[in-house]
Amino acid sequence: MSKKNTTLGAIHMDTTEQNGFTAKTLLEEAAATLDERGLDYGHPAVNIRRIADLWASYFGREIDPLDVCLCMALVKISRIVETPNRDSFVDLVSYAALAGESVIGDWDRFRVNN
Repeated sequence: MSKKNTTLGAIHMDTTEQNGFTAKTLLEEAAATLDERGLDYGHPAVNIRRIADLWASYFGREIDPLDVCLCMALVKISRIVETPNRDSFVDLVSYAALAGESVIGDWDRFRVNN
């Protein structure tokens, strides 16, 4: 299988990486990734709130879960600009979904155990 670079704006991906890469499969992979990581790390609300607490302590100001999700998404965007790959897109979609859930969902029922 030959590797051919495809350019979409500033993004370059090998055609081998693009096979089967649709919006629907990307969303499905993101959902599966959230499920898998949930088994390892618990509900994302707990981990993201813990990150928010740690960042708030470090920066000396309040950080909420939405801030964490958006900043993590920006990390993924930065990586995509440098080296686009399927995993980074899956993670980006996951953080976008978590950002929405953190605002619209019921994360108040999850508490961080310090």
